[in-house]
Amino acid sequence: MRCIMALTGEQLIWNLALGLIGEYEVTEGQTELKQYRFCDRYYDQSRDLVLKSHPWNEAKNRVIIVQDATGPLFGYSRQYTLPSDHLRVLAVNDCLGTDQRNSADGVWPWEVENDKLLSDAGETPQTWTTNRQYLDGEFVSDTAVNWVTGTAYVVSQYVKDGGLVYQVLVAHTSDTIANDVTAGNLQTGVQGSVGSYEVLVTHISDTILNDIASGNISAVGSEANIVFIEYIYRLTDTTKFSEDLKDAIAQKLASVVITPLTNDTKGKIDQINIFEKLTMPKARSVDSAERTPRPLFNSEWIRSRSQGTWGSSVGR
Repeated sequence: MRCIMALTGEQLIWNLALGLIGEYEVTEGQTELKQYRFCDRYYDQSRDLVLKSHPWNEAKNRVIIVQDATGPLFGYSRQYTLPSDHLRVLAVNDCLGTDQRNSADGVWPWEVENDKLLSDAGETPQTWTTNRQYLDGEFVSDTAVNWVTGTAYVVSQYVKDGGLVYQVLVAHTSDTIANDVTAGNLQTGVQGSVGSYEVLVTHISDTILNDIASGNISAVGSEANIVFIEYIYRLTDTTKFSEDLKDAIAQKLASVVITPLTNDTKGKIDQINIFEKLTMPKARSVDSAERTPRPLFNSEWIRSRSQGTWGSSVGR
């Protein structure tokens, strides 16, 4: 007796698309059918295009990212590597775009090139405090210790000497600064006095050295700044799709596969018009009915920085 397996969530969306253009549905195992082959070929592309076209609630994520060691060649002073799953950046420190007029209000413009965020925006991470809860994904900063020859230093520690900060790359007993840089024990010095760390595990903080040893934090660079971003990520789990998102992906997929399946070019135009004039406006109308969202990163920390004091820690 043949065992019939259930269709995947993706294949159910394929069948929604095929139904929109009057094509036969796919069933499990029929990989040789042209309906199966074309839907399989174009589904991922259609899904990502739909996700990028609208700020879907289920596909939003917010993170803190740290400044790269090297900046852009020109135009902006800082560069940040975006999360590998990002499809579209929605906001950076509450700024929604690259409008240069925003800078007059103290909001830095930004733009995306490939997988990099370019901007003049950036904040020093909150100051490290012992016996405090920090969350996975936060960043903290701590004043580097003064360099002393003949002292044992650990990986990810920061030391300072002569106005420069050095990150310790190899656990060692120190020689001179110059010799340790040459030996690869220290990263080349950066002007400043603090080092930055990423929190890897939600925990109550101990000393910097103990938390480094425990794997709770990891060094990310001397004088490294951070920004807060909200973005659309590549959501692939169909169990998290809203019905509107499923319908939109099916409609987009239908507009892509109709021509190779039926040679109907007019039908393709019709499907595109339905997607742009009916399907997506419906999704946007649902969002417009929601209350105005609060500022994305209106944390006590950011407010306290603007007032010259420190507040509580910032979550993801």
